[in-house]
Amino acid sequence: MTHPHAPSAFTDPAAVARYAEGPRRNVPGYDSLLRMSRILLAERVPAHGRVLVVGAGGG
Repeated sequence: MTHPHAPSAFTDPAAVARYAEGPRRNVPGYDSLLRMSRILLAERVPAHGRVLVVGAGGG
């Protein structure tokens, strides 16, 4: 449990601005993985298809 007066990453404007940088810093090949995923989905999912991504939230 966090302290009730500790700053939250979701209320700190600087942390919010840096949030999207995290995966690129911490996951080797992150951009390549996204590119490969887009290519594979484009090959398999119809033009008007829909994809449900489970567990990819920021929480």
